[in-house]
Amino acid sequence: MPPKTTRSVNVVLALAVVLLFACQARATSFSTIYTFPLPPTNGMTPNGNLLYVDGALVGVTRAGGSGTCTVYVSGCGVVYALTPGSGRAWNFRLLYQFSSGTDAQNPVGNLVRDAAGNVYGAAQYGGSNGFGAVYKLSLSGGRVTESVIYSFTNMPDGANPGAGLSMDAAGNIWGTTGAGGTGNYGTVFRLTPNSDGTWTGSVIHSFTDAPDGFNPQGEVIFDASGNVYGTTQAGGNNGTYGDGVVYQLNPGVGGEWTESILYTFPNVSMGYPVHALLMDSAGNLFGVGKSDGEQGSVYEISPILGGWSETTIYEFLRGSHTGFEPDGNLVLGPQGQLVGTVRDGTPQAGGAIFELVQGSSGWTYVILHEFSNAQGGTLPNSGLTQGRPGFYYGTTAVGNNSAYGTVYQITP
Repeated sequence: MPPKTTRSVNVVLALAVVLLFACQARATSFSTIYTFPLPPTNGMTPNGNLLYVDGALVGVTRAGGSGTCTVYVSGCGVVYALTPGSGRAWNFRLLYQFSSGTDAQNPVGNLVRDAAGNVYGAAQYGGSNGFGAVYKLSLSGGRVTESVIYSFTNMPDGANPGAGLSMDAAGNIWGTTGAGGTGNYGTVFRLTPNSDGTWTGSVIHSFTDAPDGFNPQGEVIFDASGNVYGTTQAGGNNGTYGDGVVYQLNPGVGGEWTESILYTFPNVSMGYPVHALLMDSAGNLFGVGKSDGEQGSVYEISPILGGWSETTIYEFLRGSHTGFEPDGNLVLGPQGQLVGTVRDGTPQAGGAIFELVQGSSGWTYVILHEFSNAQGGTLPNSGLTQGRPGFYYGTTAVGNNSAYGTVYQITP
């Protein structure tokens, strides 16, 4: 049986925060460090969090490049790197362009890096079966070599990953697929490296719609005991389709895993989580509900004796001009604040970067930067990545003057 879950929603606090918005602001430094140009030979629609490696940024675009693919006729996507240049300039390098056929196509989500410096990512389509793939980029002597290390088969191992990857302490690669599995509701998978350089795929969990949700679209995270946490975009026991769940997978004897439902979202305005969770040092989980065309929320799931307790710490309100539809995972700031992004609902309708600061009377919502065509692009569609202390990096789906996206830097 799943553990008992309790819920506490502080609507009064959310309304008070909105009323305080006009006087809550903080000076920040923001700059656009790269704009994807027309035509999209360098990629278009950057996707997922950036990977920060020794001062450089590595990322993916879902489309663009020179390849011709079935789903995105504008290209199969690329992997790129940005390195600091002189002054405030950054140098762009196209690391790899995906192509049609059995190659991975249309990369999504977060990249991971192993101890040898190899980079791994997930692609929503392509592979030898057309259901998506996991790929590897090896960098040696300035050259980049790409290989597909796993191709999904739909059933029983999953299909069409919509999120990126995570890597555990043992070097295993973890991810989710939005479809496939034994019931075609999606999976959590693990790839284990072999001594000969190959990888063995395992299905850790196949979702069933009710009660444990379907269509996971976020990366998984781990705690110190090896437990795995994640979300599903929809499903659960609430309503006809359900509005998503927060789940936990616990390792057992003989490689078996046990699933627990920590929280089932109660309505469409708060649910539809599509990004990775954030865990603080006390084991509390934080995340965002993107919502299905509504406004969205920021929530906390806390361990209590015998179960977990949910608290909605902020509800985005349509028409408040403070933003809604959060579309990126949260990051933890140096003073314990939660930093995230919203796609819409600001005065210039371009989205924003926000933070939530906890005080003695609750959480205070602050806009750090509002996006517009003249202010770093529009539609931020990923969370932030921390680089050197005090610096964060992210992407927008649309660039300045209708270009194909941007990469930005902000110092809150």
